[in-house]
Amino acid sequence: MPKASYRQFSIEVSDGWSVRVESDSTSDFLSITHSNHSAQLRLSTFDPQQMSAKDWVEFAANTNRMKNRSVLATEVGPLAGYEVQFTGGLTWIRGWVLECNGVPLDITYRSDISLRGLDDADIDAMLKSLQVNPSIE
Repeated sequence: MPKASYRQFSIEVSDGWSVRVESDSTSDFLSITHSNHSAQLRLSTFDPQQMSAKDWVEFAANTNRMKNRSVLATEVGPLAGYEVQFTGGLTWIRGWVLECNGVPLDITYRSDISLRGLDDADIDAMLKSLQVNPSIE
């Protein structure tokens, strides 16, 4: 699997997926998209400024709990935080809010609801390969 780097993080990209850095109105992010259907794994990090990365992770988890979503504690490589899974309209969403040594990482997978579960093996393999630059581990 080819490896992609984004800021302090690197991830191996599964076959059939392409990767590029994109940006929206608020920040840049690593976009990993499937070549055969509309699915995206999006990784972004930022300076939480108003709170610590650990507090941001807890805030995001509590926000999801208030929306009655199941929030599961998780570890992804050296990062720790929470995972949620839910539908938003016709979109299937898996999300992770993670941190390692004060650096936050927000990961979101989105696909059409009809594709729910189709990419789980690829997504899990890519997340398993996630590494943090040794300077912050």
